[in-house]
Amino acid sequence: MSSAAPFPCNLCLSGLAFLVRPDADSLSLPPPGAASFLADISRHFGDYQADFTLVREFVLIVAAVAALLAAVLLVGGLRQRRERYTPEGWVNDPQVIRELFDAAILQRGRFEMQFHGPTGRRSTYCTAVSVTRSTLTLECSLLRTVPESWKGREVDCYFRTQQKRAQVYYQFTSMITGAHHAPSADRNAPRGPDILADAVWLVDLALPQKLERRQKRAFLRLDVPRQLVLGLAAWPMGADTPPPADGRRLGTPLLALPDAA
Repeated sequence: MSSAAPFPCNLCLSGLAFLVRPDADSLSLPPPGAASFLADISRHFGDYQADFTLVREFVLIVAAVAALLAAVLLVGGLRQRRERYTPEGWVNDPQVIRELFDAAILQRGRFEMQFHGPTGRRSTYCTAVSVTRSTLTLECSLLRTVPESWKGREVDCYFRTQQKRAQVYYQFTSMITGAHHAPSADRNAPRGPDILADAVWLVDLALPQKLERRQKRAFLRLDVPRQLVLGLAAWPMGADTPPPADGRRLGTPLLALPDAA
């Protein structure tokens, strides 16, 4: 019994040694299934790389097309904005608007500020004293006080400027943004010892987006070019004298242009 006992133990150890320490041939030659598994992994990895390359190219193409469309829309929008129709007599360039206000300030032009309310229209006359990129300040010396309720109210303003030899009339709509007391900007205004007594109200208006070349009245005073006048003549007529049917019977006109036909 004692001599046969070591045999099974030696067999188990030798089998265990084979499992733990395989020979050199088993290391150099992988099992047949492992080679095909590695080949499948390599092939799928190559397919994933190819798919990623296609996706990247597709994304780049879409981005390029989107950038091209955005550039076309931007250029078209700028061109449309540049060619946007502006009605005759409107001024919507902020730089030109400020230049017209500067001219009115230099000429001490009068501004009529008109309120609209349920009881009708109320007007007061002011003088422009300063203009910035966003605000036009009017000196309203006729006002005794400016209520806080005026802030935020919409007003219509009328003014005129001397351009060359003609008076040009403008109208705009704006909103009162604030008001405060300050000494008069008019150097000819009387000065007293009390500074507050000499102070006037300054009303700040938001710089309008457009000016309209028109007057407060329903008709315009225009200087008609001479070449557009075909003729002009005037005859005295009595209150009870009906005009003749034939103008040639009127005789010599009292007033006529030299070359009127």
